Amino acid sequence: DKPEVYKLVTASFHTIGEWREDPTDDPESPHWNVLWSWSSKPKVNRADLNIWQRVNHYPGAFELTRKDALKRNLAYCKSLFKPDRSVYKLFDVMPRTYALPQEYVQFCNAFSEGITFEKQDPGKKTRPRINYGSDNTWIMKPVCSSRGRGIFL
Repeated sequence: DKPEVYKLVTASFHTIGEWREDPTDDPESPHWNVLWSWSSKPKVNRADLNIWQRVNHYPGAFELTRKDALKRNLAYCKSLFKPDRSVYKLFDVMPRTYALPQEYVQFCNAFSEGITFEKQDPGKKTRPRINYGSDNTWIMKPVCSSRGRGIFL
């Protein structure tokens, strides 16, 4: 289905030593180490996995892989500690982030903080020039999108 990802995954496995692909493609077989699935819910009974078997998707993974969920979870973890505690800083790893449309007003306020207006020359009939500032660039990423689709500055 996705030959570029297949090549990347197989090349990665080759770097760690000898490996081979199981031709049976049977998740119930005990003769595999890694099950690489495109589905977020692979058809495998996790309770029956052997200790050496790994699956690339697990229940609730979207809580880390979706940026809106990651933002929510990091904010929750930060709320458990006071800002002066060193453990608080462990969760302060994400740039200022807003989930739109829910936090649209907060985003507009933050965006306007980075805008300055140059004074207009009284003798000219030009509009004031808006300076957005070099540090007022925002990355817009759609929720539930992947592989860079829909991202813009």
